[in-house]
Amino acid sequence: MSKKINVCMISTFHHQGGAAIAANRLLEVLKNKNDVHYITKASKKNSTIPAFSYEDDSFLGKFRSLLFLSFEKLFFLFSEKNASVRFSFSTAPIGFDVTKNSSFINADVIHLHWINQGFISLSGLEKIFKSGKPVVITMHDFWYFTGGCHYPGTCTAYINACGNCPFLKNPKASDLSAKLHAHKTELFKHAGKISIVGCSDWLKKEASKSSILKNIFITSIPNALPVDDFIPHDLKKMRVKYQLPIDKKIMLFGSMSITDPRKGFQYFKDALTHLAAHYTKNTLEIAVFGAIKHDLSEVFDNLAFKVNYLGKINPKDIAEIYSIADVYISPSLEDNLPNTVAEAMSCGVPVVAFHTGGLPEMIDHKKNGYLAAYKNEIDLAAGIHFILSSEYPEVLKLNARNKAIDKYSPEKVSSAYEAIYKNLI
Repeated sequence: MSKKINVCMISTFHHQGGAAIAANRLLEVLKNKNDVHYITKASKKNSTIPAFSYEDDSFLGKFRSLLFLSFEKLFFLFSEKNASVRFSFSTAPIGFDVTKNSSFINADVIHLHWINQGFISLSGLEKIFKSGKPVVITMHDFWYFTGGCHYPGTCTAYINACGNCPFLKNPKASDLSAKLHAHKTELFKHAGKISIVGCSDWLKKEASKSSILKNIFITSIPNALPVDDFIPHDLKKMRVKYQLPIDKKIMLFGSMSITDPRKGFQYFKDALTHLAAHYTKNTLEIAVFGAIKHDLSEVFDNLAFKVNYLGKINPKDIAEIYSIADVYISPSLEDNLPNTVAEAMSCGVPVVAFHTGGLPEMIDHKKNGYLAAYKNEIDLAAGIHFILSSEYPEVLKLNARNKAIDKYSPEKVSSAYEAIYKNLI
């Protein structure tokens, strides 16, 4: 019997956000064969995962975490273009020294995930690299190889060197992004034993083009999905349970933050006007889940179809929510490998999305969903109509479920990571 690998996973959050959910799911399957520990800002009470000792649930830990996050945002405040980019750019000036944590000290390999918002600073990242421990980094966005942004939009400066950053108030060649890019370049130049993982081939390709990571081994491994938890439920029963009409088609949209421009809800709203040519309010409705920071009327008024707002969903109920839908809509403008798309497909729900980021790796056009032309609300509407009017809806649903099982199998994903750990060790 081979020796268990002692893995120390590090992520800012335990359950909050897509990166944290992906990290936690990977941990759950890895710990079946390995000795896995998890360092995070705060762990939920009753969690079986060891939390970062300074951060646990103590008052001091929570205060320190809030202080670090506040300092980081204050540090960026004087440089940011406006408030809309405040959480789209991370400067990492301050954070915790996790190298002193016993889980770190005893580990055979360190596995980093999303580490921003005052958790790990650039100097903290340098300490991790200098510890001599083998390091695996799973990239959930662009941050590790940019001058600070998480998603760059149309900017490709990271390929050479950042500067003239569109996120900054006074962009210039020697701006904050250029300085952070230079700092990261030096960090990774002396990183030692390290492997980089993109959750999609798209992110791997972009990282490989970057001047920061182009000389480091990068591979692609999708996020693990507990496909036995995300299973199709009886549509009629779920509609009755959540007080939704049985005799209508239902489009489902969900996001951690519905009004985040990157998630593209506005394009979905625009597509609805084109769908009105094919459907009436008596035949089609919308269901939406997730957080909304604005007044509901601001987001949902004047839409062509009735909206059923389901609020924030308890994770244990999310598979039931997917099962109410005839089609799931994911009009993201930039996305790596959205958990919601994989979850919906695993529940047998075809997905309509824009042809961007990692989404073409998830959706097989007109086989288990529809890939619409980028930022084209007319084609997005056409995709929704294609799914809703299909003569073979059960085939689409079965194809979606089978794709999720084949691509996101937890055992397959964990084996790929174990191979990387062993190679580094």
